[in-house]
Amino acid sequence: MNKISNEYADVLGRELYSAAPKTIIAAVVVSLFVRDAGCGFDGVQSEFLREWWTLYDNCIVPQKPPFPKPEEV
Repeated sequence: MNKISNEYADVLGRELYSAAPKTIIAAVVVSLFVRDAGCGFDGVQSEFLREWWTLYDNCIVPQKPPFPKPEEV
């Protein structure tokens, strides 16, 4: 059985997290990266992977990214 929640999902609240389609969560993530990381659309994938690797390396999420770590800038 797949785990469908974690501390980060819990912060959104079970009801909101359950109701939000994956496409909406992706749109919000991209919007936040573009706005707050200032990376533009071209940099979103590497920023996303960098963040995923950070979460994985710190044992916050158990799913290892299936892609190599982006090079540091």
